[in-house]
Amino acid sequence: MGGWKRSDPIKEINLESGSILILSGEDRMRFHGLKKITNGPKRINLTIRQIYF
Repeated sequence: MGGWKRSDPIKEINLESGSILILSGEDRMRFHGLKKITNGPKRINLTIRQIYF
């Protein structure tokens, strides 16, 4: 998990198979990424957005 700029320091968060990570509010704008999967099944990414008209 990074900061607001790409150059900000990062913090690694290890997720086990079956885990979920939710970014909400201002945290949605942080730089983030995933390393390769080292064990277990492949991942499924879901993006859910609520749009107000």
